[in-house]
Amino acid sequence: MPDFSNSQNLGLGQQLRQRQEQVLSHEQRLGLEILQKDMAELQTEINRQLQMNPALLELQAPCLVFENQLPEMGPRDGTPTQEERELDENALEYRERLLSQAVERLPEGGDASGNGEAPSANIDDFWTDGQRSSWGVDDEERRLHFFDSISREPGFLELLLKECDSSIDGTPEFIELCRKLCCAVNGAGYLEGTDEELCQITGASLEDVHRGIEAIQTLEPPGIGARNLQECLLLQLKRMRLVGSIEWDIISEHLDDLEHNRLPKIAKEMEFELDEIQDAVARIRKLSAKPGEELYSEALPTVMPDVFVEKNEDGQWNVRNNHEAISQLTLDADYVRMMSDDRTDAETKKYLREKINSASMLIHAIDQRETTVLRIAVVLIALQPKFFETGRVEELLPLNLERVADRLELAGSTISRAIAGKYMETPWGTFSFKSFFASGYRSENGEQVSSMKVRQRIKEIIAGEDPRHPISDQDISDKLLHEGFTVKRRTVAKYRELDGIPTTSQRRVHS
Repeated sequence: MPDFSNSQNLGLGQQLRQRQEQVLSHEQRLGLEILQKDMAELQTEINRQLQMNPALLELQAPCLVFENQLPEMGPRDGTPTQEERELDENALEYRERLLSQAVERLPEGGDASGNGEAPSANIDDFWTDGQRSSWGVDDEERRLHFFDSISREPGFLELLLKECDSSIDGTPEFIELCRKLCCAVNGAGYLEGTDEELCQITGASLEDVHRGIEAIQTLEPPGIGARNLQECLLLQLKRMRLVGSIEWDIISEHLDDLEHNRLPKIAKEMEFELDEIQDAVARIRKLSAKPGEELYSEALPTVMPDVFVEKNEDGQWNVRNNHEAISQLTLDADYVRMMSDDRTDAETKKYLREKINSASMLIHAIDQRETTVLRIAVVLIALQPKFFETGRVEELLPLNLERVADRLELAGSTISRAIAGKYMETPWGTFSFKSFFASGYRSENGEQVSSMKVRQRIKEIIAGEDPRHPISDQDISDKLLHEGFTVKRRTVAKYRELDGIPTTSQRRVHS
């Protein structure tokens, strides 16, 4: 038997350990949630709060415009301004100001929306950092969707189900079976799952499942509900009444050769002239390999910009929030008056205080969101001047989150949350905030260029190639190296695929 007489620490005991932990308050968590929402999500949340909280009122407020010249982006001396001290001290002071403003609107006949004049504002007046004191807990933020936004699902399935209900005839049981099969169609338009899996999911027999598949394959766009690429293309040809055509035979018997551009082999085996095969392939390429994308694009929500960027008559950039896209909120003065009234009983006051605090925290969070997004937009204009002057994406400079975070003295994760799902309307079109953050390369002579410029250069190289002898990815990599940029072959391949450019063999034109 083992001897445990000299063993130690085998019993139960208590040990005290001191550990420093920071936990976000409810208001800080609300601020993070509001910051990350896009415009549509924010309006949905506002509508929900307006229904739940009677202390909230909706009004139309004038928007703030950041005018005149952009500020210097260098580091500050660290001495907070009076306004910064007011906004950074704590959220309670902000709520007290809201209450005071609500009380000022108590006299009957007063205009709760103000005089309608937009306040004059210089960009330096808003160069504050209200988030820094409340949201500087990096460890906690990393646990809350660190550096990315939540993916959003547009109404692809809803559109498909709607068409299923309106286009497929049959018994209610058969329509329900087709609806279940529609749920197995992915975003590219392909039906996922084996026959056995589909039978298990729908609870139908194999025969009924096959009938259901045939039914959903009659929906728009042509090719929807296919099990693979070959069936997808054949369904489109069938809809075009090209069964038995040269295109039909190429897809049915020579799809692998087609994917690898082995056109001479196809011509030899089908006993056609090469130019006939090339003409047929050109027609095949007009078919959709992902028919679901057509339906997917219909379901995408309209992009609402968070900020507008315009040039004034003096040639200076103006940046303003898109206040018109969301409801503007204020506190209900009647509720504030009831809470201050000595005749209001304690239980009612408790209820009013809870609702007013909740309302003011929401207003504060939305205000901070707008200020943060606006400040980031200003910094992006300052750091990407060539793009805003020309509108050419290849003029974007390498930029990462940390650089913007340093300029605004915020955490990188806060910047990430703030740009998630946010858009900026410029004279050159509407762009996502994320599109201004590009990886980059440094040439041998010290020049820095973004990956967008490298991608543009790759497209230019391919556009100038001999179609009978297309340039390989390795040759493109070597050419870029000769121009002073180290871009590996696999990176060239990645950029080429992102721009939808076929491989070398697929680009070759056979003579």
